[in-house]
Amino acid sequence: MNGRSRSSRMVSPLPEHSPICTPGQNCSPHFSKQKGWVMSNRRIASRSLLCILVSVSAALLLIGGSSAYAQEIESADTATYILQEGDTLYELAVKLGTSIELLEEINEINGGVLRAGGEFLIPANKSSTSYVVRPGDTLMAISRRFGVSVTKIQRANGMSGTGLQAGATLVIPGQGVRLNVSLDELGSESAMEGFAVVYPEIFENRLMTNGDAYDPHGYTISHPNFPLGSIVWVREVASGRESFAEVTDRGFSEQPLLIDVSRALARHLLLDPSQEARIQIRMVYGVK
Repeated sequence: MNGRSRSSRMVSPLPEHSPICTPGQNCSPHFSKQKGWVMSNRRIASRSLLCILVSVSAALLLIGGSSAYAQEIESADTATYILQEGDTLYELAVKLGTSIELLEEINEINGGVLRAGGEFLIPANKSSTSYVVRPGDTLMAISRRFGVSVTKIQRANGMSGTGLQAGATLVIPGQGVRLNVSLDELGSESAMEGFAVVYPEIFENRLMTNGDAYDPHGYTISHPNFPLGSIVWVREVASGRESFAEVTDRGFSEQPLLIDVSRALARHLLLDPSQEARIQIRMVYGVK
């Protein structure tokens, strides 16, 4: 655990706390009956979405599919993707973090089978932009804000380290128009990379930052700065296994990124509880 200690955390069982669903569970929202505690509509929506995404990712895993979900792309610019055998509109939309409707619109189609080898337009940000560094900024935070990897920002600005000076201007590169790229490559461009460790068994029922007790059977993670209640896509780099989880706790390291994952999520991703694992992570749904 890299010398990190959480012994100061309170042990506070919540016998009627709201569980976070795992595949096969009844995913209808549960409400805490503790006095004075009310689950917000956004939190209900967040957990309902997590239930759906976890169930879908588990189903896709059984049939050999992919559940990667890319960060939202706001630009209307397009890049060209060469369709691969087995590609579907649904999988492309999930991988790129966009809607089936937008993909149909920019390709002027209405459903139907996609033909392997054909060119397919996808949303892309073709132009670079500039950003003035503010006090407290980090490369990882800027990477997340613009959906561009830390490595790309460093390369565009001739940087070898991660130090930033307030007031300096950074070039934020765009994705560019790219031909014949793989869907996995496109999906990984805006993902943050870091390491994951599994919560120790003794943490069960200990209080997390969001006020819930840690449930090893739920799909949850810690993160140093993603909003609590956010839903994230997580991929284990070595195996390619992926799923979704809710941010319920605060991590202890931003650079390099180090997060904790629940036992259930670790089993899904085939993580070794005794070792750190390299992961990719991307926010799917944010809660303010």
